[in-house]
Amino acid sequence: MQAGKYFPLIFTSVLLPALSFADVQCGDTITTAEIMTEDILFCTATPPITISGPSGNLDMNGFTVHCAELPVLNTGIILSGQGAFLSNGTIENCYTGVSAEDSGFHGIYNILVQTNEIGISLTSNNNFVSSSTISLNTEMGISSDGDFNSILSNEIVNNERDSIVIQGDYALVSQNTIEPITGGLTTGLNGIVIGSSSGGIITQNTVLNIMFSGILMQEFAQTNYLITGNRVDSGGAGIGFDLNDANADACTSSNTWISNTFTTANPSCLD
Repeated sequence: MQAGKYFPLIFTSVLLPALSFADVQCGDTITTAEIMTEDILFCTATPPITISGPSGNLDMNGFTVHCAELPVLNTGIILSGQGAFLSNGTIENCYTGVSAEDSGFHGIYNILVQTNEIGISLTSNNNFVSSSTISLNTEMGISSDGDFNSILSNEIVNNERDSIVIQGDYALVSQNTIEPITGGLTTGLNGIVIGSSSGGIITQNTVLNIMFSGILMQEFAQTNYLITGNRVDSGGAGIGFDLNDANADACTSSNTWISNTFTTANPSCLD
């Protein structure tokens, strides 16, 4: 990995303004620090809630945002501006559960994102998702298209297709548990998918019971990735590989696969 190229965004503490209880309603834009006092159910606004940074901060206080069936491509909560923060609730039944947009530096903490098409979408840069559960989403768990995004210590379980898809540069994916299995039948296609991106770190994740690949690097000539210290075990349920690098130069590229725990690898030089 090239020196000076990787600067992961790691939040060791979050300093937030004092929150106040608020009557948050369907279609609201949050611009201050607020605490929800009730569920927002079958909301038809597009989106049901927007949190606008830098001062927008929503503590859901254990309550739920549930999208209506229409509009069909609705996003449950959008984080806009820069530095918006979302915590402590459930987003369900939307096309996309949570979307971090605009100028980034948003935070998503302790959220249950379930029964959506896409759980969480990180289209902007320098965001973090931490200590959350992403479950029962039909397309993918987390999609990270922006750069310098951090996905840390989440439970990403029971999603029907890919669990994490990385398309942005310099991502940090660490200490997540990924197990897309429901009722004894493997449904998830791939655990962590590294798409057209470079310079990321994939470390200390646990990936279990995957149909195809536990960690898959697609054929996009990625560079300077470090994949290390992960435990990947299909448990005999899959038909692919625990570790899989589809690039022709997988054994000679600048990407480093080292000290992972696994059974099968393609090519065999991956460690």
